[in-house]
Amino acid sequence: TKIEMMYWVSGCIPILLLFFLERLARKAFVDREKDSLVIAEIEHKTLVTQRMIANFFPATPTRDLLTTISGGPRDKAYSGVVLVVTDIEMFTAYTTASTPKGVLKMLVSMYREIDE
Repeated sequence: TKIEMMYWVSGCIPILLLFFLERLARKAFVDREKDSLVIAEIEHKTLVTQRMIANFFPATPTRDLLTTISGGPRDKAYSGVVLVVTDIEMFTAYTTASTPKGVLKMLVSMYREIDE
């Protein structure tokens, strides 16, 4: 009968609503987990970069450089320390087609040219 069908439908609506809300909550949870993974990856890459910088420079200039990068003051200079940031056109293609020694030789000659 019509009344039985209405009771059946009215009983299904809360179940469907709960199912829909549960799916929304699950999606939000997964999105938060993905965001956490991305943030952790960025933090890891930042730490790796900071360690690389620390290997190239003495401790005090390195600490000051990292402070400057994160918004600190830029008023210090150090003798014997030079930071060169370059963007070499087609570098990835060159390194893929070349040997490690060839890449190093090219970089050394390029930096010698810059020094002269």
